[in-house]
Order: sequence, then C-alpha cells, then structure tokens
Amino acid sequence: MTNEDITNEDITNEDITNEDITNEDITNEDITNEDITWIKKYKEENNKYKDFYKEKVVSVKLYFVYINSDKYIRKISNTLFYLENTGIINKDNIISLIKQKQLYNNKKYKLHFLYKFNIDIDTEEIEHFVKETNSTNMYSNKFFKLESYVNDIEFKDTINIFQDLNAMYFIFHEVNNISNLKYINYEQTRKNKKNNNKKNKKTIIQTRRKY
Repeated sequence: MTNEDITNEDITNEDITNEDITNEDITNEDITNEDITWIKKYKEENNKYKDFYKEKVVSVKLYFVYINSDKYIRKISNTLFYLENTGIINKDNIISLIKQKQLYNNKKYKLHFLYKFNIDIDTEEIEHFVKETNSTNMYSNKFFKLESYVNDIEFKDTINIFQDLNAMYFIFHEVNNISNLKYINYEQTRKNKKNNNKKNKKTIIQTRRKY
C-alpha cells in the first residue's frame, strides 16, 4: 500500500486517539527551554531600546525665578510636581501655585512669563538632534513655549531618557511700589497747586479792592 492509496477520507479524527501521542513525544523540558530562551532574548532586545520608547508624562520640574526691580535674579527654586491627570497641568493648580509663590523675602512679586519645556521628538529624530549642532535652536523653539495660566497646559508624550527634562518656568518680577508713590505725590502736588492758585486769586482780589 502506497501513500496514494491512503486518502484523507480513510483517516478520520476518531482514528487518532490520545494513546497515539505519548508523553515521550513531547516533554515539558523541551517546551520550557524553548520558551525561556525566547523570552530572555525578547527581554534583552527590549531592554536595549526601552529608554527610547515614548511614555506619558506623569511629573514635571517646576522652576520659580524671582527678578527684583533692578532686573537682577534674586532667587531660583525648583520642585517636582506630579500631574493629577497624566500629561496635563490643570489651570486651577497653576493659579494656586502662582498665589503660593508670589511672595519672596517679604516682597510681593508678579508673574510676568510662564514657559513650558516639553521634549516630544520621535525616536527617529534622536540621531539628528544629537549630531546636528545647528539643530539646537530649531529644537529649542519647538520645545520651549510661552503659556498662559488661564488654560490647562498639556505635555506631550516623551521618550524615557528625556522625561526628566520636562519643566515649567514661572518668571516673577518684583512689584514696583515707586510708581504708586509717584502717583500719590502727583495728586498731592496737584491739590497743592489748586490751593495756591486759590490763595493767589484771593490776594489779587483783596489788593484790587484796596485801590
């Protein structure tokens, strides 16, 4: 009997039983070793590129810069801020931070600028970013953006090795009270002038009456 004499119709699933496949044919050792080898290779390859995968931003560094009335930087402080909603800083949180940080050394400061630094380049751009010196300005303009505290601020997904660079910069300027003093002095001067003019008029009238 040749293979041609045996057709699919001659052999059915019922003809093949569990007894035909014994434990000797397939061992746990063969399956386990193959699986472990494959998993190890996968993990090794995966770990090589783990730092180059993009992930959601869960925390950012906050920098608070205080500039006095003479335009000198008086202080720079920073803190790590964890985002309640992944990738987003809520506007209410921003306003709360501004209120908390507007006083320094018993002097009041006002927020002038709010900047976001968010590196969102793709894996394919890393080589160009590292090698090309001329690309620094191009990427800086892309990463560094002026924001408004009246809106939620979004951070785009970032490659793992750049996660620590994501940041917000709060630029505070000292409130200048001199302008208020000048305004008060001006008002007082104006009032004094009016009073003097009235006195002069009275003097002129009295002098004329004498004649």
